[in-house]
Amino acid sequence: MKEKSHRGDLTARMIELQLLLTDGGRSQRELIEHFRVDRKTIKRAIDALSIHYQIIEEPDGREVRYCFSKDYKFTPPTLTPLELATLLLAQESIAATGLTAFGSPFAEHARLLVMKVRNSLPTQLREKLDLLANVFGSAAVPAKDFAPYAAIIDRLTSAIIKGRRVYLSYHSLTDDKTKDRLVDPYCVYFDPDGATL
Repeated sequence: MKEKSHRGDLTARMIELQLLLTDGGRSQRELIEHFRVDRKTIKRAIDALSIHYQIIEEPDGREVRYCFSKDYKFTPPTLTPLELATLLLAQESIAATGLTAFGSPFAEHARLLVMKVRNSLPTQLREKLDLLANVFGSAAVPAKDFAPYAAIIDRLTSAIIKGRRVYLSYHSLTDDKTKDRLVDPYCVYFDPDGATL
């Protein structure tokens, strides 16, 4: 069990590290504080990524800063207009999860994604999709607005990625009392039938 958690931590760290380096790079200290690991762990991760990517190590005062080389360019997958249209039609179902609601860590990314997808479509197809959006709907409407719980969902997601145990307080429906429980969460699942997380 411990080994699985360690591997989960390592995988999540390597993925997130690439995103941080793509987004302007980070100093060694920032990475140490962000991942809550030591200098050697960060250096090993950077060395492993350097096998596949050209990563620059720049002096930044007393710090060391890591970033992708200036030649590195993120190349998004090429999508056809109909693939983009499918993504645009799915936005209502995605929004129903509450993960793109205001206050969610994904809210701004979701807004930009939809805007970019819409702008990339031919005008005629975009107008047709606007009409289709009124025809096709999603039965997966959340039972409640998840925006007030965005911080809790974010903390729970983080705990799952890091393989951490969670101390949970919940309201019991059987005896109408607040109870505490220690749990090992594995996923955050959106139930389309109950329209809830």
